[in-house]
Amino acid sequence: MRLLGLLLVCALLLPAQSAPKKSTRRKGARAPRSLPAKPPAATSATPAAHTAIASLRAEGSKLYPEAAILALSGLSAGKPGSKEIFDAARDRLLATGFFETIGYRYDSGPGGFAVTFEIADIAQVYPVRYTRLGIPDDAANAALSKALPLFNGKLPPTDPVLAAARKALSELASAKGPSVAVSSRVTSDMPTDLHVLFYPTGAPPIVAEVHFRGNKVVPSPVLQLAIHGVAVGTEYREPFFRQILSNAILPVYEARGRLRVRFPGITIATAEKVKGISVTVDVEEGDSYNFGHVAVAGAEPYNEDLLALSKLKEEELANFDEVRAAQARIRDNMRQRGFLRVTSSVERTLHEDKHTADLVLRVTPGAQYLFGKLTITGLDLIGTPAVEKRWALERGKPFNASYPEFFINRIREERMFEDLGDIRHTLDIHDDTRTVDATLIFLPRQREPKKDKF
Repeated sequence: MRLLGLLLVCALLLPAQSAPKKSTRRKGARAPRSLPAKPPAATSATPAAHTAIASLRAEGSKLYPEAAILALSGLSAGKPGSKEIFDAARDRLLATGFFETIGYRYDSGPGGFAVTFEIADIAQVYPVRYTRLGIPDDAANAALSKALPLFNGKLPPTDPVLAAARKALSELASAKGPSVAVSSRVTSDMPTDLHVLFYPTGAPPIVAEVHFRGNKVVPSPVLQLAIHGVAVGTEYREPFFRQILSNAILPVYEARGRLRVRFPGITIATAEKVKGISVTVDVEEGDSYNFGHVAVAGAEPYNEDLLALSKLKEEELANFDEVRAAQARIRDNMRQRGFLRVTSSVERTLHEDKHTADLVLRVTPGAQYLFGKLTITGLDLIGTPAVEKRWALERGKPFNASYPEFFINRIREERMFEDLGDIRHTLDIHDDTRTVDATLIFLPRQREPKKDKF
């Protein structure tokens, strides 16, 4: 009897087993990067086939609204829920092509299932652009928003997303005319300008010739010479072509003080004598500007010396070829002072009433480097000390970046070593210690092989 009573007490003290927890992820999919590899488990048994959904959540997405994601799942509160229904909703979300991985978890309570989707976005998304589709950009954007509810101006370049976008744009472009097939690719007009481009399928138009209209200050042959080498033979896309205009034509006008040149219109047509298209650029040359106030900033205490070195004078024609030459002189001068990583930029303020351009040449010197040691190779025990004695840079002093070449030229001019050939130098720059070691390399003279006499 005593043993039976002890067993009854132990049975009463044992805790009740909790219900199994459920967390489901598509088989083979990685855990979302913003979530733990194993999401928190729910506290419910396997759901009954007709238990209703009490609540829905979507966590983890940083790019898309929760409401839009849940709408694409096809689920809503009050509808029946089950593991099969939740699996199908997860698969629908994955099929959109906007997400890298999706998992879900659910809790079963008195009111029904509390379902939470765990989202990991595809991180690489790019803005969209359109060319030669014959439809306005706003109409194209509206078509993508209708076909892809998560479209926010950018798209991940996945097959499902791009296929849906091409289909929507093709239908829009073909609505009032012949059928238009649409292609897409990730491309760029500048190195930092990756985007998804949509365009008609087929061979792209190639620039065959460029003409200018409205120019008077600069003759057309000068403009054509400046642009033909970089534009002819390229695929025509207006944003890309305008970038070419900025790089090739603006400097031609800026060298003449024309700082307000514009290209308000570009017309394309089939070239008559060559295969490709003919591009005609409308030019508004604007007025001529002179230099106003000119200053150098950022390189204290050398600003005044650098300003004099720039040779830019107030009231002279604002020739930006001279500005670029001034930047080069400033760069060389600062490198001679040991500032090997120096950069500069130009800030200009235009005064329309006076037709003047105020300039600030803003210099960023970076760290100053000191001379470390000199190494000489290719000379004997007599030649090496003779060269070392002539070397004037002192260890621990600012390193003059132009001195090694100057020193080599002096050795050549003095014909110090008649039996030697070329002289070269290398620099070993130590960013951690901000020192520079120089090596002079004396190469033997290359003698022509003797010819046999017959």
